Amino acid sequence: VLESRGRQVALALVGVAFLVAAVAFNDSGGGSQSNADDSDIRAYRQEVRGTCAVLSRTQFPPQNADLSYDRGAFTRWFNNRLLRSWQGVLTGLWERPAADALTDEARRAEENADAYLETMKTTGNRLAGELPPTFDQRQLVAYYNELFTSVAVPSSNFESAMRALADE
Repeated sequence: VLESRGRQVALALVGVAFLVAAVAFNDSGGGSQSNADDSDIRAYRQEVRGTCAVLSRTQFPPQNADLSYDRGAFTRWFNNRLLRSWQGVLTGLWERPAADALTDEARRAEENADAYLETMKTTGNRLAGELPPTFDQRQLVAYYNELFTSVAVPSSNFESAMRALADE
């Protein structure tokens, strides 16, 4: 309990100073537009996370009854199913307008995605051309190992850009 009237006034002034400082330095600005911006940012980042989850789902190429693979069927699957589905998922994200604060990050992520997918397609098709007409799982694993080694830089750039956009 403050007995002195001077101390009570001083404490009241300190309290008012704290309130003024809290309002003046509030990061959200205290307005509803800022809350809407935060909501848009959170929603877009959530959509980015969902896109990444879809892209990370394992997809398997078509396999013959004897557990071998045909180069032609594999190449068609790689181009028309795998890469096309990834492109479609990413296009859905890029068509959604990013929150203003995320525009530059979204543009960088899209550029990195395009570079990654183009490198995957070019390298994947080149390596597929080196596969025998029919190949086994060991050769498929070797194909993927060489592919992922060859696209490591654009893959890393794409992943970093998506992590930044997702704020993870």
